Amino acid sequence: MNQISERYAEAVFDLAKEENKLKEYKEEAKSLGTLITADVIHFFGLKKVSKEEKKECIKEWFKDYSDTMRHLLCLLVDVNRSAYTLDILKTFVSKCNEALNIKEVRVYSARKIEDKNRQEIINAISNKYKSDVELIEYINPELVAGIKVVIGGKEIDTTFRKRVDLMKKELLKEGW
Repeated sequence: MNQISERYAEAVFDLAKEENKLKEYKEEAKSLGTLITADVIHFFGLKKVSKEEKKECIKEWFKDYSDTMRHLLCLLVDVNRSAYTLDILKTFVSKCNEALNIKEVRVYSARKIEDKNRQEIINAISNKYKSDVELIEYINPELVAGIKVVIGGKEIDTTFRKRVDLMKKELLKEGW
């Protein structure tokens, strides 16, 4: 994360706390993070389109979002910082999760995790960290079997792919 993203995220975070809307703004930021694609960021950076036209587009495209989130997007257009939008939103969500005592957990698996297993993962992490858990699933068929769990900077990898890689490394180390 860079200083620019940190500064803007901190400002929105302070405003959300002041307005007692951490949860609402966090959900909006997550939603915006999925809607704002590389093409949208590219559009915001176009010199041929005036800042006023860009801000009108923001007001129309994101009319169902809070004034605060729309104002943030317009401000980023005004100060030519739109390239940082996704990083700002991600940093803001992280700050909200920390303040709300929510652990963001990424789980990678070869196929969709069954509801029963998902709940077991959530319960185990929730009990260990004494916090709520927000589980984000990623499907990667190359993993073959098992799961990889990432919490903050910690990684627990029980995938078949990892086991094969470790076995390969051991075999090569032994001079096979």
